[in-house]
Amino acid sequence: MSSTGTSNIYVTKTHFVFGDKMTNLTAILYKDDDMYVAECPEVGTFSQGETLTTEVIKKFNS
Repeated sequence: MSSTGTSNIYVTKTHFVFGDKMTNLTAILYKDDDMYVAECPEVGTFSQGETLTTEVIKKFNS
């Protein structure tokens, strides 16, 4: 991550239900130069794209 390219970092907790179990996942979203990055530390995944909406949809539908 570029320290000069990142201006805002957003962190949110989201509740998901898998079968009969509910779990909390963290979404960390930030802009790095010209790309948005979404990370989920509990799962150990990340993705990036040109728009923030694309990242949220890709991250939590995968």
